[in-house]
Amino acid sequence: FYGSSSFDGYDDSDTGFYSVYSDLFTRISEEDKRYVEEREWEEPPSFGNSTSPFEDVRDFYGWWQSYCTKKSYMWLDDLYDVRQADGRRILRAMEKENKKITDEAKK
Repeated sequence: FYGSSSFDGYDDSDTGFYSVYSDLFTRISEEDKRYVEEREWEEPPSFGNSTSPFEDVRDFYGWWQSYCTKKSYMWLDDLYDVRQADGRRILRAMEKENKKITDEAKK
């Protein structure tokens, strides 16, 4: 999704820029929605289309620029079980490696 090969033209067709990226941002938000309580969920602004007014575009970028996923990535912390650490140095090394893997997965 990082290049022009991901879409076919800057139009509203099914393979066009606006449809492709609208679908992408919808999938991201739907995936995140599973990790949030219903009452805490804030629906993101629509990606829009080729005729969207400036205000809609501004709202979209404003929301997504401050976006932070709700997923915890806790399942990645299972690489090293920190409860099995023999001492503080080992514990910190295990935590550091778990954090490194979690941070990499978030990218």
